[in-house]
Amino acid sequence: MTGEDLRLTHANQQRTQWLMGVGLPAQVADFTVPEGYELLECQEDGARVLALTHPATTSLVYQVRIAGADGARTLTPWRTHQPMHTAATGLSTAVLRDVLRNHDVVISPEAQGFDNLRFWQSRVAEAVHWGLGVSVTTIDEGEVMEATPLQIFSTDIWGTGRYSIRINGWSK
Repeated sequence: MTGEDLRLTHANQQRTQWLMGVGLPAQVADFTVPEGYELLECQEDGARVLALTHPATTSLVYQVRIAGADGARTLTPWRTHQPMHTAATGLSTAVLRDVLRNHDVVISPEAQGFDNLRFWQSRVAEAVHWGLGVSVTTIDEGEVMEATPLQIFSTDIWGTGRYSIRINGWSK
């Protein structure tokens, strides 16, 4: 199910019901589940899925697919824009830290839509602040750029199209 689909209430509720049926309670280091929410984990199509749900409203608040092999992982996030869930924060930072504790490299998906742009800009800013190496590769040109604090929000890093083709990599 895509991020576009999850914006629709019915699709979001279906996904939430499925996750609540198959997901097991989960924990992520440095993250406290807000009162009234549940953090669930399951396997789907060979990927680990972490989901923050709000059972009272049958809502999926945050979901991240973690896939990959050989010490590298790709994170594919989705987060609701519903204002009632703005206080449920911090999971994306905790997930990135947790994955980097156990794997040497984290890679973003190549298609960066506007919904994911804010997520990845924040993760790049955090990684640069933590002193990690962050590089960006343009798929069409094969150019590799090192992300510096001055470039974090630059269109050189992110492109200007609706689905800019970029891959961001974090390494220890």
